[in-house]
Amino acid sequence: MSKRNHTKTYSDHAFSILAKTLINQVVFLGLHYAYDFFPTTFVSLFSGINKSIFQHMKIGYFSYMITNVIELMFRREKKYLKNFITTRIFTTVLLPWVMVLLYFLPEAVYG
Repeated sequence: MSKRNHTKTYSDHAFSILAKTLINQVVFLGLHYAYDFFPTTFVSLFSGINKSIFQHMKIGYFSYMITNVIELMFRREKKYLKNFITTRIFTTVLLPWVMVLLYFLPEAVYG
């Protein structure tokens, strides 16, 4: 048996895609119901205050941002920090637009 050349992949890092998805879901649920438990103006800035699509986009934006900050804190290698921050900011800004497409496109096509 020969030794395989081991190259680092994304799964070798502290955060796998599954872990990031689970953390994002927990943070999303926390932000979704935060206003029900703490009905203040400050909490309403990043939590949903009703069941509209805009409020879910806001919760998705902030939950993904918080998940990226958590991932950054546990990041093992710091040499790609600039690329990490740039790509995460781009995907965080892009996420609400993807949510609009997912929620409104079926309504536009099927009525």
